Amino acid sequence: MSTPSMPPPNQPPLQALPSEESQPRRRYRAPAGPPGHVDFPLLNIILILVVIGLVSVFSASAHVAQTQMGDALHFVKRQTFGAALGLVAMLLALRVDVYKLPQWIKPLMYLTIVLLACTHLPGIGVTAKGSSRWVNLFGFVFQPSEIAKPILVLYLSSILGHPYYARYPLKQRLEMLAPVGAILGLVLFQPDLGSTIAIGGAVVVLYFVAGLPYWKFISLVSGAAVSVFILSWTTSYQKARITSWLDPWSDPQGTGYHLIQSMIAIGSGGFMGNGFGQSIQKLFYLPEQHTDFIFAVISEEFGFLGVLTLLGIFVWLAQRGVTIGFRSPTPYLKLMAIGLSSMVVSQAFINLAVVSGTIPTTGITLPFISFGSSSLIVNMAAMGLLLNVSRYMIRPSQSAAAPAAPPA
Repeated sequence: MSTPSMPPPNQPPLQALPSEESQPRRRYRAPAGPPGHVDFPLLNIILILVVIGLVSVFSASAHVAQTQMGDALHFVKRQTFGAALGLVAMLLALRVDVYKLPQWIKPLMYLTIVLLACTHLPGIGVTAKGSSRWVNLFGFVFQPSEIAKPILVLYLSSILGHPYYARYPLKQRLEMLAPVGAILGLVLFQPDLGSTIAIGGAVVVLYFVAGLPYWKFISLVSGAAVSVFILSWTTSYQKARITSWLDPWSDPQGTGYHLIQSMIAIGSGGFMGNGFGQSIQKLFYLPEQHTDFIFAVISEEFGFLGVLTLLGIFVWLAQRGVTIGFRSPTPYLKLMAIGLSSMVVSQAFINLAVVSGTIPTTGITLPFISFGSSSLIVNMAAMGLLLNVSRYMIRPSQSAAAPAAPPA
């Protein structure tokens, strides 16, 4: 019997290759070296949007707050408190180790699904204007759908950015998408078509950035568009919104009232606007003047120049998010950066389209600008994560400073 050959004395023994079971455990490894500074243009954008939001909420709500609450500063005080909490959340998100987030994201997804389901539980869920979108826990009222947006982005980033995701069988990949479908279904069932479109848009963007083939991407977008159209025409209140959007003057005191008053406000602003605090439509003519339709008040007071400036800031935010994403060292961070920025920007442009009458009314707020503490806190926390990712991005100065390879 021949004895097995042994490696030479000076040669180390061969190492076994890692098994397939052990490969997924090696999830995300941080790049070598400490992270750098945050992206200061992005930080400036966030602070500018928060200040614009506080000023806009004060202007849009002062008269209503004085009449209904006896305090013209009622809503702006609450928004300022929300901004303070949002600043704390942003700083905490900035300190989080983003490479350890994937181990927490699945429990957070399940918690989000439970909170969304609680919107329909008596005693916990809060129903207003025909929608069950809020939860009251220990006196704190918030929208779980706002929390679901960044959680879903983080979940998909951790999956699609996984180094072994392409090796997973189709059945396993579909099982990973089950929580995503559950969240979309629960948000749509509230009903909240606007948030469903915003969340679905973020999902589509993430799959496109992750390298989804074009024919699959087109099929996904087409299927989503057909689903939204079918749901809109099979739901009575959504169908009424579409018909009023096509011809708001057919019912100017009913279903078309919101859109008519919004268009009057936008048209009244002209090129330069009527001046800060000089809006007429906010004086009990325009409904939801400090929440969903606050953009109409901004248009009336600051005109086309103010609208163009606000649009430019959101485009600037998108540009910084894409830049941070494509300069990130790993696919996981790339998807997180682009997903978080697209989440905010897509919601902003959906709101602007609704207020200007480009698309039917969906009841979605303008990020950082509309009144709402839960939305402001969540968006600032999401931007804190984006600032966190920006610390790892490869800057041109770092690339130029890389040592050249030695000559052969």
